[in-house]
Amino acid sequence: MRLVQAALYQQGGYLTSSFGGRLDCADILVKTMQTNECQVILPCTGDRMFGQTQDDEMAFAIPASKLDAVLQGLQSTHKNGIRYPIPTFMNYTAHFPAKYEALWDIWGDTKPAER
Repeated sequence: MRLVQAALYQQGGYLTSSFGGRLDCADILVKTMQTNECQVILPCTGDRMFGQTQDDEMAFAIPASKLDAVLQGLQSTHKNGIRYPIPTFMNYTAHFPAKYEALWDIWGDTKPAER
């Protein structure tokens, strides 16, 4: 996600990638060189068998011509508060609209925060 954000930092828009589940190791190089665009790649069976790629791993290819822009995007987004790893804890307290809060009284129950 961070690499996608960085790749799009200057230009905006979206990255377009395709997934076939086979020969994706070739796409890492060939498709990236042909399109001159960054690619998100799901590892193929060969990557898993021979490279020991795991279910939670992906690949991201950056053409040489875009490397400086992606690095600048990483630095700029980091400076603007986007960090890795992304915090997985909730650092806010949810507040429901007053009409939702009134339902606790209608139901004759206490609010979860008061239990």
